[in-house]
Amino acid sequence: AELVEHEPGIRAVTFDMFDTLVEWNSVKEERAVIAHERMAQWFKAHGVEISGEELQIKRSEAKRPYEETAQWKKGADYKMEDVFSDMCSELLADSLPKDEEERNHTLATYAKELEHIVATVDGDTAAVMPGAKETLERLKELGCNVGVVSNFTYSGDVVKGLLRRFGLIDLLDSVTVSSEAGVRKSASDPDGRIFKRAARALGVEDDLGAVIHVGDTERADQKAPA
Repeated sequence: AELVEHEPGIRAVTFDMFDTLVEWNSVKEERAVIAHERMAQWFKAHGVEISGEELQIKRSEAKRPYEETAQWKKGADYKMEDVFSDMCSELLADSLPKDEEERNHTLATYAKELEHIVATVDGDTAAVMPGAKETLERLKELGCNVGVVSNFTYSGDVVKGLLRRFGLIDLLDSVTVSSEAGVRKSASDPDGRIFKRAARALGVEDDLGAVIHVGDTERADQKAPA
């Protein structure tokens, strides 16, 4: 905020989401164990006995094809809903409708339910970063457009839900999530497509030099926007 105050040429600021505006109160591995145990209960209710540990393996296997494509290596991103849909297609094959349209609708519903399970676990162990709200409020006072640019394979609704929970959503002019943009913050993307998309949403696509990005990782939040 002090930098913006003393640099009148800055018209917009984008923030990384996790470990920048929102932090976790537990380690990733702990959240993963809880989430996959709850997912195992969900599958049991749908007639399939599988452990949380086995589901973690299945999830890694289902993600692999998406992360081995040439597009992903150049900065593209995918939706976790598609991963969950693939898992359900395999594990629940015998109980899925035979009609293709009905089957696809069922898989989409199941994928959202699994995403909700994981998002709930993550949300219950998240908290707003100290000073985040005050920083956003000060930037708005200075007349700055403010947005979020997040690498996140879950839907934008999950990100917006957390921002709403912590009273930050009304202080933001845009929320750009990699799963919805189809590209992520990546030093492998020379065009910086997700940042250009965020700049358009903030009304500063005509002057990218007037945008500052704030984040916590060198590769995604320093090298990628540069």
